[in-house]
Amino acid sequence: MKIQEFRSKLEEKLSVLVLVLLVIQPVLDVFSYFLGQTGSNALSTLARFAMLAFVALLGFFYQQEEKNIFFSFMVR
Repeated sequence: MKIQEFRSKLEEKLSVLVLVLLVIQPVLDVFSYFLGQTGSNALSTLARFAMLAFVALLGFFYQQEEKNIFFSFMVR
């Protein structure tokens, strides 16, 4: 699959992805609270880190100008 095709499919589904991320966040908060009560919330931290990596990769793929990818990577 070419990058342009992937970007066009990503644009179609971007609002759904953002909605899913907004819904998952409070669920992770509750999950983290109950894991904290047991003494270890490493699983919820790992899930949050995976979400962060997913959002960062989506940002790189969604970006229109490829020459700015490395600059934005350095800034972040």
